[in-house]
Amino acid sequence: MRFRFMGTRRVLAVIFIGCMAATSISAQSPSLDAAHFAALTARFQDALDTLHQREGFPGATAAFILPDGRYEGFAVGMSDREKQTPMGPDTRSMSGSIGKTFVAAVAIGLVQDGKLTLDDPVAKWLKDKPWFERLPNANTITLRMLLTHSAGLMDHVNQKGFADAITKMIASGDRDAYIKPEEMIGFILDKKPLYEPGKGYAYTDTGYLVVGMLIEEVTGETYYDLLQERILDPLALNLTVPTNTRHIPGLTPGYTKKENPFGLPEELFLDGEIRINPASEWTGGGLATNSKDLVRWAKALYEEKALDKPYIKDLVESGFKKDPKGHYGLGVFVRETPMGMTYGHSGWFPGYNASMTYYAERKVAVAIQINRDFDNKSEYVTELAQVVLSALDGK
Repeated sequence: MRFRFMGTRRVLAVIFIGCMAATSISAQSPSLDAAHFAALTARFQDALDTLHQREGFPGATAAFILPDGRYEGFAVGMSDREKQTPMGPDTRSMSGSIGKTFVAAVAIGLVQDGKLTLDDPVAKWLKDKPWFERLPNANTITLRMLLTHSAGLMDHVNQKGFADAITKMIASGDRDAYIKPEEMIGFILDKKPLYEPGKGYAYTDTGYLVVGMLIEEVTGETYYDLLQERILDPLALNLTVPTNTRHIPGLTPGYTKKENPFGLPEELFLDGEIRINPASEWTGGGLATNSKDLVRWAKALYEEKALDKPYIKDLVESGFKKDPKGHYGLGVFVRETPMGMTYGHSGWFPGYNASMTYYAERKVAVAIQINRDFDNKSEYVTELAQVVLSALDGK
């Protein structure tokens, strides 16, 4: 294990998250006393139960965190339908692209350390990679553009070759096989850029794989080691783990549609392990987590307590701004909503859906993770958030 100095801001973050982890329903708060907090938890569970009954998903975890740092986790339905195993509030679920919020935070931390810059061309660090010159806009894209999906890159996920490769991998019968990042990037090499760098927006997992390659190139460490050292351990996000193996402790089975692009069975678990190796996702997502960790992460990240130095301005103001009501910053969707400005992300992985939203003016975060991949999870978060904000408003 390698140790490094933790700046004052990081120490404060550890204290901040530690205090959140130690909270309980009986704690006092300037905003809600114990009785009103207990009433809120009951109303939140009722709302989650209603969602479950109405939408019919197998199961879900959900959580909220209040302005004072108190949080609570909830569960509903089944984790494993076949074994009739109930979903528990600590159950892990694949979080899909929510992992990009962690990738961006690690990258920004390296910028703060002087190992990267947001606005120099990434060719400065990656030009010697054999594939780099074939990348669209290779010599002019920057880290900021990659993190904001404004580099002009298409998404390998939408390329026909990708679906064919996944189908072939599944048909091989080797459940540990996965597609390496260089192979993923290969699906978009020699393609015409979608637009001039910085002059548009197109969501792309491929750009985040390039960020992952960049992070490992400049540090000589794996992304997952850096994430553990810089984010997960300091913030005590103990329910969040890398998905670089099919065996993920505490992971709920996921369920997909009978007819899906990859010919997968409805239940994506076999012998206690996920049927396909999730390592292919890597820095496009790459994590299994839990709703309780997600709300704590959202509060730390968006209240500027996740890194040593100030960063929120870059985080939420970067990106291509065409829609006045929303844009994509550094690993974050920034949206103006009827409930105020929100920061957050959603995620999808075969068999799983997740969403995490932070209400900036209220300092409240809400998250949900569902073990089915065809639900409107962002709409569900909005419904659950209304319960929390109404309670804070005394309604």
